[in-house]
Amino acid sequence: MHYFLLPILPLTIVGAIFFKKRLAAYGFPIFLVLIKMLMTEVSAVYFFMGIGLFATVFMTQKLMKETSAISLPRVAIAAAAGVAIYALASNFGVWVLGGCVADHERLYALNFSGLLACYKAALPYAGIHFLKAVPLTLILVQAIQWFKQLNVVLNLQRLTARH
Repeated sequence: MHYFLLPILPLTIVGAIFFKKRLAAYGFPIFLVLIKMLMTEVSAVYFFMGIGLFATVFMTQKLMKETSAISLPRVAIAAAAGVAIYALASNFGVWVLGGCVADHERLYALNFSGLLACYKAALPYAGIHFLKAVPLTLILVQAIQWFKQLNVVLNLQRLTARH
């Protein structure tokens, strides 16, 4: 339910692509996590989500730095890798903390088999996240590029218009 209200991963990738300042690119996921915290019960898992989002920003900026133009295949790769990074980090937090919500019985044992069980249980959710995040990221990037081009066209029309 909360995904449609706040698609954190697609917005994080868009921020990593379009924010020129590092502070804005890395600060934007913090802002998104704070909004999510206001919408849901606060949990220490959000710390691990933030780590996954920071790693996604880093990876996206490195991937996009190699080319001057925004390439949709690279955006798709960034979104797919972002889902994997986010799932690894946030589910590691679920395993370490014992669950998503405090004051509940531990869901997974603190051993390697417990970690694998945690990741295995999260696979369907990661798959759904992948199916949502990749297309939405592509749509958002295309929309922002279109709006940027529209703004350039409007500014050119203003400059060339005779008064």
